Amino acid sequence: MSILLAAVAAVLFGVGTYLVLQRQLSRIVIGVGLLGHGVNVLLVVASRGRGKPPFVGADDHVIADHGLGGVAPTLDRRGNG
Repeated sequence: MSILLAAVAAVLFGVGTYLVLQRQLSRIVIGVGLLGHGVNVLLVVASRGRGKPPFVGADDHVIADHGLGGVAPTLDRRGNG
């Protein structure tokens, strides 16, 4: 299954790149859309299985921890944290 999805991603990248290199604006827009779909299929292929994240280390530990306990910092209107 992953070989089929890799082939689909390759076709999407190839056709998207070909269309982006054309001179007509409509083909460029469609080519950018196909490139975006190719990226999405590539991320699906990169995942290790159903429901698992694609970019996690071998021992599934947290890659980046900001020390905030899972809370993202917020800024006020002046840009102060």
